[in-house]
Amino acid sequence: MRVYLLVACAVLLLSACPAEGDDTSAGSGSTGTTGATASGDDTSAGSGSTGTTGATASGGDELNYCPGVPEVSAPCLDDDDCDPLMSMYCAPEENDCPGAGCAALCVDDAECGADAVCVVSGTGCCAGQQSLCLPACTPGSCAEGEECLPDGHCAPLPCDGGYTCPAGNTCAPKTEGADGHGCVQIPCDQPGAQPCGELFGCVAGACERLTCTASADCPCGTCVQGRCHERPWLCTSPSP
Repeated sequence: MRVYLLVACAVLLLSACPAEGDDTSAGSGSTGTTGATASGDDTSAGSGSTGTTGATASGGDELNYCPGVPEVSAPCLDDDDCDPLMSMYCAPEENDCPGAGCAALCVDDAECGADAVCVVSGTGCCAGQQSLCLPACTPGSCAEGEECLPDGHCAPLPCDGGYTCPAGNTCAPKTEGADGHGCVQIPCDQPGAQPCGELFGCVAGACERLTCTASADCPCGTCVQGRCHERPWLCTSPSP
């Protein structure tokens, strides 16, 4: 009888002790696995969205892009997002203007040789600021939409002289705001006007960018300085 009682007590004691690797170790392992998975999921999701939608600037707003718009390498919302040590600032486009200025090789036709004229040309930052001596034009040598004048210069063909204004414009020579051809853009609130873009609204006859306080207010893209843009601005350097 005494032996039976000792055996029964031993069985009870063994059943009360947790087996190695039971609930305690399983609970610890479960916690570690869950934490690692969540952390990994969050990191992966954030990395995948960066640069297309969901990336954030120092101010906390999202840096998004409209469909088809390429990413910029140094996105920003204002100057505080750029490197102050490099004197960089936040701008809509990269500053690619030449630091040395634009060449001015002539002032008028008299400074050019025979059969040459002084032409104001240039592209990019020098557009309309670079004067060069070029051969005088001849009939058919000017670009499309231009005509050769008797003085050897090419000039825009007037809309009342054979040029057709593009859609959304009307021919109104000598009207304020007319281009070189005499074409004037039709106000967006009038018949014949071209519709404003996705990020624009018609305000008093003119297409203006939509106002916003955050990128979520825009149909796509990023809210920069209170207006919707197709992408963030970018940090750029001043001219040398």
